[in-house]
Amino acid sequence: MTITTQQVEASWKALTSWWTPQRSLFEDETADPEDRDEIKRVLKVFASDREANPAPSFVSGEHCTPKLVAEFVAGLAQRHKPKSLLDPACGYGLLLATAAAASEAPILRGIEINIDIANRASTIWGEALELTKGEALFCLEEHDGEYDMIVSDPPLSLRLSESQLRALEHKTAGRDFSSALILSCLKKLAPGGIAVFTVAPSFLLDRQKEAFLRHLHQAGFRISACLQVPSGTRHNTTISTYAVVFEAGEQGQIFIGQLKDDTEHLRHLINNLYRRKSKGDVSLGRLCDLSAFRSYDSFVAREQLDRLAREWGWAPHHGSDVIKEYEVIRRRGASSSPAMDEESSSLFLKLIGKPQASRQFEDVSMSSEVGHIKVNEALVEPAFLEYWLNESRIGQLTLGSIQDGMTIPRTRLGAIAEATIYLPSKKLQRSVCEGWSYLKKVRSEADELESELSNWAEDPQQLLSRIKSINQEDRYEDWIESLPFPLASILWRHHAAKDSYRERYQVLLHFFEATAAFV
Repeated sequence: MTITTQQVEASWKALTSWWTPQRSLFEDETADPEDRDEIKRVLKVFASDREANPAPSFVSGEHCTPKLVAEFVAGLAQRHKPKSLLDPACGYGLLLATAAAASEAPILRGIEINIDIANRASTIWGEALELTKGEALFCLEEHDGEYDMIVSDPPLSLRLSESQLRALEHKTAGRDFSSALILSCLKKLAPGGIAVFTVAPSFLLDRQKEAFLRHLHQAGFRISACLQVPSGTRHNTTISTYAVVFEAGEQGQIFIGQLKDDTEHLRHLINNLYRRKSKGDVSLGRLCDLSAFRSYDSFVAREQLDRLAREWGWAPHHGSDVIKEYEVIRRRGASSSPAMDEESSSLFLKLIGKPQASRQFEDVSMSSEVGHIKVNEALVEPAFLEYWLNESRIGQLTLGSIQDGMTIPRTRLGAIAEATIYLPSKKLQRSVCEGWSYLKKVRSEADELESELSNWAEDPQQLLSRIKSINQEDRYEDWIESLPFPLASILWRHHAAKDSYRERYQVLLHFFEATAAFV
């Protein structure tokens, strides 16, 4: 690949748009030619990387920090004004440079395990960046300094090796690399300092979460904020991630929100974060208990659910009052079957992927996991709960608030049994079920007619009359209108009599006599 001067200059612009400690070296004609050539050589490599793997962030490669995350870190640095910065997985050093540009911190230190990238970073930033080449978990142990702000975007979902586990012994809370790195770095945080790390969603759901929090709190630190980096922000994954803020102190409520590619939104979000205020849209921040926080999406679903239930006037019920019994049916080999007896109150729910409920086990039996639920018919009609799970907006929000899984949703029956389930009265439930049943019938008939029309299975003129009447019931009034006038006029008297059964009976006798005479 041939790299042009223009590409090198474009790469330099990408670098210096964040921070410019070496700009004079590149532009000064009196500078050492060897230094200038080395800078140009590194920029050619950098330009080559960007051309081979273009990304919606300011550096490409296997793992790169999104610009959105860098701008958030810069906003925190501008407010916090640190004098010293550390990035234990610094890569080319651009996240450090972004934070330094916003805060004018004089002391910058980075640690990078990749020797080639570390060499390029040293060449680009020179003496402005104190760079250590090696593994952060062990380099930190050998360093005595403290830092006002620690920032890092480490590789997602990386697991510790056996040698790392043996070396760390009881200093970590499991095999997650991010957890171990956070705990190690917080030991280097100066009093009053803050740390910002990006983590995978599993960081909040993993079984090691309790062990990590125990280590974190024992060390005297807490999670202050947890902000979602939306799905699609990173070029090498479709999952959403989180920017988590740590600081010293006892654990209280955490501040949650969502990063967006909008300067005004970011400014308001950071203001709300520092004021610990819930103001504006949920993406601009809310306060909640750490124990109750599963994910940003589930929190949004819960807030929308509560608001919608109030508007509709549906009554809240504890899940255990609605669900009498339940079991999980897992496919073994070619088939599986319920252990509990199937009854009129039985309902079956597909648990992996998009939830699908049915009163017939055969409809969902091909799923790897199926929930068998027996509902309390005193509170809910089984047919309505089927509609509630499949179609109802409130049902969808309830499932969204309790689902696990980063890429494939997973529904847990235990979570449903512990959730708040909003339901209307039994009378309204029956009306909904009747309406839903009629709509399914109409939809099925429409699909059948569309198939016949497209396949020319019947004369189109005959099909047309069937199509026009697909959503019409045979009403009494319509039938009266189709009769000859003498007969129709008699039946209109019958229709007008309403609740006068004696009069209606006499009119019908008259109608039968008139029909015989007319025919």
